[in-house]
Amino acid sequence: MNENFPKPENFFEKRGSFEADFEMIQSSEEEEIFSSHDSGMEMEGMERSLPRSPFALLRSAEIKARRKSRTKLFADEISENETVADSESSPPQSPKRVAKRLSLFDSPHTPRSLVRRLSQGKENPRLRPRNMHSPVPEAISNPFTPTNRNFRPALSHSARQIRQSRIDVQSRYKSDFLEVSKIGSGDFGEVFKVQNRLDGCFYAIKKTKNPIIGSRTESKAIREVCAHAVLDKHDNVVRYYSAWSEGDRMFIQSEFCNGGSLGDEIADRRLSSHVARPLDQDSVFNLLRDTTSGLAYIHRQKLAHMDIKPANILRVISENKIEYKLGDLGHVTPYDETRYEEGDCRYAAKEIIQSDSCIDLRMGDIFSLGLSAFESATLKILPKNGSEWHHIRSPTFSQLFAVHSHHLSQELATVISRMLADSPSARPTAEEVHLELGRSEVEALKRQVLIERNTSKLLSSQLKRQAGKPRCLKRTKTS
Repeated sequence: MNENFPKPENFFEKRGSFEADFEMIQSSEEEEIFSSHDSGMEMEGMERSLPRSPFALLRSAEIKARRKSRTKLFADEISENETVADSESSPPQSPKRVAKRLSLFDSPHTPRSLVRRLSQGKENPRLRPRNMHSPVPEAISNPFTPTNRNFRPALSHSARQIRQSRIDVQSRYKSDFLEVSKIGSGDFGEVFKVQNRLDGCFYAIKKTKNPIIGSRTESKAIREVCAHAVLDKHDNVVRYYSAWSEGDRMFIQSEFCNGGSLGDEIADRRLSSHVARPLDQDSVFNLLRDTTSGLAYIHRQKLAHMDIKPANILRVISENKIEYKLGDLGHVTPYDETRYEEGDCRYAAKEIIQSDSCIDLRMGDIFSLGLSAFESATLKILPKNGSEWHHIRSPTFSQLFAVHSHHLSQELATVISRMLADSPSARPTAEEVHLELGRSEVEALKRQVLIERNTSKLLSSQLKRQAGKPRCLKRTKTS
């Protein structure tokens, strides 16, 4: 720049804050232009040796045109300032002259460069390093995995991390799924049958009713998601697909069971006719066989379900075959946990509600499953409290059920009565019940094979006897 160029102090008699800001903006723009000019000269030699695309040519022409116009603007301003400085007889500039100089764009409004800087704040986004981004929240620590089981991270910390990662975007539920019907509703949330718009398959999505932030529902929802993610490798546990949050609501996508829940089946049988039709021998047997298989898998992971009841036992019907699966893992907890939340009091064992010491919570699951089988075989309504509630958990109740088991076989009634034992130590484990039912099933198949074999022998002997008799042929009359 020319050394004869007068300093800005000579232009104005008295500068205000606006004039100072304007000079600062103008000087910064000049530095930006000259820096871009210098960098362009340095890159010019490199660009000559490389093939230039149409976009690069257009960009280069635009930069050159902008550089030329800005250079002309500075040259005109320098010549005007030199003329003003050389004229000795010219009077001092008036405030009107100052106002005319400030109207850079022939407008009485604030210059655009100043508006841009004031709107962007103190930090210039073009000077921000490219590697600086907003902090990404960490993933939650699953308390049910083997690596985290020793220190057991608090679910409240995981809840805070989920809140940090919640972003208001387009609803995934509405964009990815087509809502078909409402399956059920409870205190925790609502369950809908949906169809995926991409693969066309049907799924079940549970949606929380109320906002989960800062409520008891939040820890329950996170607990269910963590438990589903860990316990997703068994045929008799409802399969988990994904989970996300929208608008302070939690969504859990899981397997769709077309047969509904066992609780719905029991309610329908109670209202179907004047005479109650409980589940038959084979249905109760299949119920215990499938559920004990899934429960044994959960117990092998050193976890307890804590809320087994007919409403949380789902059914899958295919080709006249019913398969039972365990669902609703919102109360899952380590088996030796001392602080826990019990499930439905109608199916909970006495030690789960009354005990303050460290107990094996898996034995409580055995009692709840046995009571669910009892309700399926009798269709009796279980009480929430009172004398009858204590009677069901007394030693005499299981003994009476073993004797008066109605239509159940003696072996199956004995298994259920052992599951309903008053003492947790007297109850069998889920693995033992499953193996015992498997052995009884094998014995039943052997007996059936033996019966079929004897029947086939009897039929073959009858055929031989008929074949040994002489046949009498009737002569036909000939005309």
